[in-house]
Order: sequence, then C-alpha cells, then structure tokens
Amino acid sequence: MKYFLVFLLTLKIAFPALAQNTDKQPIEITADETITWDKERHFYQARGNALVENNGGTVKANIITAYYDPDSDKRTITRIVAEGNVEISQDGQTAYGDVAQYTPAEKFMKLTGQNLRVETKQNTIRADESIQYWQDRGEAHAVGRATIVDGKNTVTSHIMKAFFYQNGDGGEQGLKEATAEGGVTIETGTETITANRGRYTSSDSRAVIEGNVEIRRDGTRLNGDKALVDFETGVSQLMASTPREQEKGGRVRALFYTD
Repeated sequence: MKYFLVFLLTLKIAFPALAQNTDKQPIEITADETITWDKERHFYQARGNALVENNGGTVKANIITAYYDPDSDKRTITRIVAEGNVEISQDGQTAYGDVAQYTPAEKFMKLTGQNLRVETKQNTIRADESIQYWQDRGEAHAVGRATIVDGKNTVTSHIMKAFFYQNGDGGEQGLKEATAEGGVTIETGTETITANRGRYTSSDSRAVIEGNVEIRRDGTRLNGDKALVDFETGVSQLMASTPREQEKGGRVRALFYTD
C-alpha cells in the first residue's frame, strides 16, 4: 500500500496555478466585504469569504492578499497569503489550514494552522505544524506529528518528506521515495510497527525502518534493529542491521515477547 503517495496532492494544489496563470485565463476574485488595491503598500486584498478561481483551482479564505513588485512592468505577484478558514482545491484534492503562503519566484507553498490536512477520496494527510512544498525541487514535507491515513492503514512520524521524479520535460511528477523521521509508527490493521526512522521506495512498495524496531501482532512483540515492510504483501521481516553484516551473512538478533 503506497501510503506516501498522498504527498502528490500538493503537486496540483491551486496556488501555483493561480500565480502562474500560464494559459492566460482570467482570474476571478469575489468577496463579501471588500476588494482593495493598496498602491502605497503594493498589494491586492479580498476580504470576507474571499474566493479566487483560475485554471480549475480555487482558494477560499477570510482574507486573501497578493503582494506585487511595483517596479515590474506588469506588477508581478511576489507573494500570496490566505488567512482564516483556508481551503485550497484542485483536481478533486483539498487542503485546509489557518494560513497558506505561496512564493511564485521560489515556487514554494506552506500551509500552517489548526486541523491542518490535505484530503482526497482515498487518503488524508495531517500535520500539527506545517505542510510545505517546493515545486522545482520536487520535494514535500509534513512536520509535527505527520499522519497519513489510507483506509485501515496509518503512518505517523514527526517529519515526513517526499521526493518526486518528473516524466520528461514538463511532464507529470511521480513519487520516487519518502522518508519518515522521529517516532515512526505504522499501523496496518494486523500489525503495529514502531521505529526511529524509515525510508519508502515506490518502485518496490517497500519500506526499510531502523532504530528500536518493534513489531506487534496477535499479542506477540518482535524487537530488533532493522526491518523490511512490504506494503504489497503485508509481510514484515527483521534484517541484519548494517550492509556489512548482510554481506558477511551476519546473524539477525531479535527478542520475542508475548503479552
């Protein structure tokens, strides 16, 4: 089960589409209260159930502010900030938070706030501190008790990072690998696995987890230094803790407990 694929949600979230507007479609902005152009402080602002729509993406918030460069010929947008009850949607995927910031020059987006999450019909990702995405780097982070829920399966850690590849020049991006760091917990419905850190590769749908590994199943606990989790088969197995031990045919050491 490819838990970490949910990070792909951030690839098509609405801010990049709104800021770049590469297809030259008009950007529609509506608000219940005011739409302001502040020439002295160089920003546009929509206030009161503000809504921005363009390229099939929408940004909703209490306040949406777009800052621009007054010295540029076309008042180039330098930063977009959405505040209060933020909801960003694109291609059936929706992100929620208190504050969202997007910097077009860096192609960087950051979501923060309470009940921070990204949802699709299949998956949900949550984080207590932030969800960040670097478009050019093909990298996304979820920070602060980051949790991915995929049906009956859940992965939790302090920080999750996802790294993407791109199919051709300008092609769609796909998940290459993902890492989880700090207090990693994997719950599969039949097993609960804990460790200090883990690395998932999409090519084989497997994760290698390391450091204080514990596998719990049917009242039995299996402890070791390193384990391989196969999300396709649902099989977990302990491994030699270092490549040198594996090359030498080193023995795997484990402790068994029954509750």
